[in-house]
Amino acid sequence: MAIYHATSKPISRNSGHSATAKSAYINGNKIYDERTGLSFDYTKKKGIIGGEIVLPNNIKLPDLTSEVLWNKAEQAENRKDARVGREWEISLPHELSDTQRQVLAKEISSTIANKYHVACEYSIHTPSKSGDQRNHHVHILTTTRIIDKNGNLGEKSSIELSNTKLDKLKLPRSEIQITEMRATISDLINKHLQQANINEVVSHLSLKDQGIDRIPTVHKGKAITELERKQAKTKVTSINKKINSANQEITLLESQVFDDGAELAKIQKELEQIRRRKKQNSIYGKTPKAYSNALFSIALEYGDFLKRTNNGEEKYYQSKNGNVKVYDSHINVENSNERDIKFTLDIAIHQFGNYLKINGDENFLNDVIKTIAANEKYKNIVLADPTLNKRLIEARMSIHEISYNKIDTNIIQSAVDENITQPPQYINQQETETSSWEHS
Repeated sequence: MAIYHATSKPISRNSGHSATAKSAYINGNKIYDERTGLSFDYTKKKGIIGGEIVLPNNIKLPDLTSEVLWNKAEQAENRKDARVGREWEISLPHELSDTQRQVLAKEISSTIANKYHVACEYSIHTPSKSGDQRNHHVHILTTTRIIDKNGNLGEKSSIELSNTKLDKLKLPRSEIQITEMRATISDLINKHLQQANINEVVSHLSLKDQGIDRIPTVHKGKAITELERKQAKTKVTSINKKINSANQEITLLESQVFDDGAELAKIQKELEQIRRRKKQNSIYGKTPKAYSNALFSIALEYGDFLKRTNNGEEKYYQSKNGNVKVYDSHINVENSNERDIKFTLDIAIHQFGNYLKINGDENFLNDVIKTIAANEKYKNIVLADPTLNKRLIEARMSIHEISYNKIDTNIIQSAVDENITQPPQYINQQETETSSWEHS
């Protein structure tokens, strides 16, 4: 029996998700997120075949890679709760061959791309060794914005607009658009089944809407409850045909879990770590890995040491009191006392250079600016934010009684130049996924 399953869900920062991480997961590859400085590596994931980027209106962009596309999608959004992508999960008939499923998946992707004028990336996942061997499915990740012939992302596609705006434009609401697309997808599946001379038909309608009087296969809990109720009522030792059918439906439901549980758990752990780090003072940077010998030398100057730690997800160095944690791409600071700020600044200069960006509450900003201004060894530090850099200049002038004209104007200009290409490093007290994550 051919399986029909098609769901659509937004990829939202508000839920701790990103388009870059999702693309890396569904494709089993590695992607560097330019906005956050994080890398997502799923190159060890198995059971992935086929897949490519599909563009609307016969647009050809041969140099458009997954990493480029989904970094564009992330950088197009400034809101902390922005939708950065949309994912479709669609079952592919096990009755078809691998090649036939590949053709079907691409046609579905092209249909979605042309309907909403968005870029799509699809990847086919095969059944797990321990799972139901009928569980072939495709993940389709789409941009939320319309893509043009040059690969630029523009306005939001109609399916991403609010229902209020859709009503004003006299367009179908988003839930109706999704229902219509699910119907289109079922038609495409049936077309490919017919072309393969397979006498099976799927429908996007629920069993109730199809007029079929049997236990639904959509909601597992309801099916199991109904089965248990009937078993208790009849009190028979042999399972009749109807309960046999119910068992088959339950098995089918279990086979329709599209994402491997272990992989989902891994993603959740990574997201939880990111959320924990956002609540701490941090320095971020796109730099090479830290050299441990140099880090240990800095620690010794403070009568401290850095212990190499592995929490199971990533490795880092932690100070003796646990207040400072040094990762390859950033540094976390638990407290904003002067000693820890100096310790962190010294490591940051070693790893990231003198161009830094600070985020945090007012007390933290004042503490960092005061520490930088009061110490001669930090005289070359420049803050990427023009307002904060001006405060730093004023603090230096106040402490050292120097004139504005004596300050290196080249350094000042580098901090306010909106077109600077060097990615800033970050001192971040409480990250909120605002534009402060973005490179200046």
